[in-house]
Amino acid sequence: MEITREYWYSQTYILLEIIKQFGAGKEMTFIEKQDGTIKDRKPKVIRCINAGTIDYLKKNFEAFRFFQFPNFNIYFSLANYDRMPQFSFAPVERAKQYALWSSGGYRKKAIGYDWGVDIDAETWQEGLKDTLKLKTLFDQYRLPYSVKWSGHKGFHFLIGYKWLPQIPFAKLVVMLSELTTMIRSIDGIENIDDTIIDERRVLKAGYTWDRGLITLPLDDCQTAKFDPVMIQPEWVIKNIK
Repeated sequence: MEITREYWYSQTYILLEIIKQFGAGKEMTFIEKQDGTIKDRKPKVIRCINAGTIDYLKKNFEAFRFFQFPNFNIYFSLANYDRMPQFSFAPVERAKQYALWSSGGYRKKAIGYDWGVDIDAETWQEGLKDTLKLKTLFDQYRLPYSVKWSGHKGFHFLIGYKWLPQIPFAKLVVMLSELTTMIRSIDGIENIDDTIIDERRVLKAGYTWDRGLITLPLDDCQTAKFDPVMIQPEWVIKNIK
């Protein structure tokens, strides 16, 4: 059976795995990946989505025509908020709400910031090599982290803000940006992407569909023995359910 994007997102247990990454304090974002086929417009970006239940996630799929844009994917904010507000589906009202939020309103609700590290290499083999280097470093300091395939040629690390210094939001973002750059240069992990670290950064959510592959969270064994077959939707359906 060939698994399609529509079939993938029709599975309740997949949607449950996705919304578990959000809760009430995370911003969901839909971002359309540019793959060269979009020529007459800018890729679509829908921010400020609050989708903490399957029903509400499906409403957002419908409202923003998620399935009409095959390269739409789902991202979560590294910022954590004291309850992400609900934005209107009405375009004019939503634009007003978004302007207020983006101009500084989000800082009033921010309570923390996760540390996300993006390993982005030319090949998955190069990405895995640096992933194992960073994993060894984090294990050495007994840091509680998770790893997932990023959906392209690399991997994402995530450390929740509750495990990080409890300092003001803006200072924490600056500290993590500097720390990421230090690790890249001092520890020689060259494929760490330290070019985009800001207060509203997003990372791709786990268990989402990315151009026919799955952004799969990996345990220690899966990371050490990573094989691209693991991120095929058929393999995930068979082995993760």
